Amino acid sequence: MIELSLMKVNNALHPDPAYEDEFDRIKGGQWYDCKLTQPRNYLFHKKFFAMIKACHEFQNRIDDFDLFRKVLISESGHVHSFQYQDGRLLLIPKSISFAECDETEFQKIYLNVWQTAMNKFCYEGSEEEIKRRENILMSY
Repeated sequence: MIELSLMKVNNALHPDPAYEDEFDRIKGGQWYDCKLTQPRNYLFHKKFFAMIKACHEFQNRIDDFDLFRKVLISESGHVHSFQYQDGRLLLIPKSISFAECDETEFQKIYLNVWQTAMNKFCYEGSEEEIKRRENILMSY
């Protein structure tokens, strides 16, 4: 199995120069199965965590940042769910690690978490505080 990075240019896939040797090993005129994923954007990942940190500072119910992050991700709908026989529902946040979701999925998670944050944490307090929080979250 060969893993390499490719860029589409003019309807053709071109290898990253770092992967040219691997690309050259692929025989022409043959069919290959492949799975294409867009690599995660590290700066976007950092922006996501900065937004969650700002939301954590807005609230005063959960001191533990990691727990708050998991609650926010769960409330945004990025969860595994399990229903017990008695009807209770257990929600466990899904991983947002680079290995578990690609850039496209992460962008959806980001948007859902941002919308959840706006609805849950932005509209509490004085009018001035609400405007301040809106401005902060709108910057993300």
